[in-house]
Amino acid sequence: MTTYLPSKKFVRITGSLFVFLLITWGVYAYLSGGKTIFTKEDSREGMLVQDVINRDTDLDTIPDWEEELWGTDPNKKDSDGDGMSDEVEINARRDALNTDSGDGNPDGKINETERFAREFFSTVSSLKASGDLNQNSITNLALGFGKNLNEFQVLPDVYNSSDITTTQVTTPVIQEYYDAFQAVQVAYKNSTGHEYAVLAEGIDTEDADTMTDVAKIGQAYEDMAKELKALIVPIDTLNNHIVLINSYAKTGAALKNASTLLDNPLLGLVGISQYNDAENDAVAAIKILGEYFSSHGII
Repeated sequence: MTTYLPSKKFVRITGSLFVFLLITWGVYAYLSGGKTIFTKEDSREGMLVQDVINRDTDLDTIPDWEEELWGTDPNKKDSDGDGMSDEVEINARRDALNTDSGDGNPDGKINETERFAREFFSTVSSLKASGDLNQNSITNLALGFGKNLNEFQVLPDVYNSSDITTTQVTTPVIQEYYDAFQAVQVAYKNSTGHEYAVLAEGIDTEDADTMTDVAKIGQAYEDMAKELKALIVPIDTLNNHIVLINSYAKTGAALKNASTLLDNPLLGLVGISQYNDAENDAVAAIKILGEYFSSHGII
């Protein structure tokens, strides 16, 4: 092998499954409880995490789980049949991760997934070399990376009350606000709201152009938030208006992050999670706004 980098499978498994299953969804609790979280076959055999860590089917000193991450065959000592064993090739890849040129990017720029992969794998390799790779160390490693991910996941508010022009509450003012709000919603009707389908298609087909369309939808949400920011808002609905426009701005940023899923799975999956949070905020704010208009006899 001439490329000493983790395989694409490594990037996807480590950046996606490890973080989001082990951390965000709390599966690390299974580890601390001594339960298996791997395969049905492992479960039937009553295997613990330590058993999975140590399993080496082809006896080449590289555990099966690690071979899966590097993209080699756990059942063959020389997966690609080039005369160089998987052990030698994988060790070369490990060494490359610890050098400045090992990331495959001459300018030294690496994305979030590549950075995570390097940090995670370097840590696992160190634990393995010292004999400290066990259930407790995996749990602690999961918690550490999970804390960093959670901090990275939160999108900041873009707008605050100082960005909004308010006015006193009268029925004509509320009607004007309603009409202006509706006009913005209609203007962006065709460019927003279909992101689920586009994102699903992009993931299913692994088509870069489709993922670019996801980013364009994200930009439309950000533009819509800017236009809504410019409305004159009745003072008694100011707080909800701020929540709403921030949720649209965050939806846009989240979709842009999600659009990187093919090349940067970690940031892409964080973006999907961010999108879900922003969407929930938007739905709640729209409901409150609808009740506001109803209470004043506008709708």
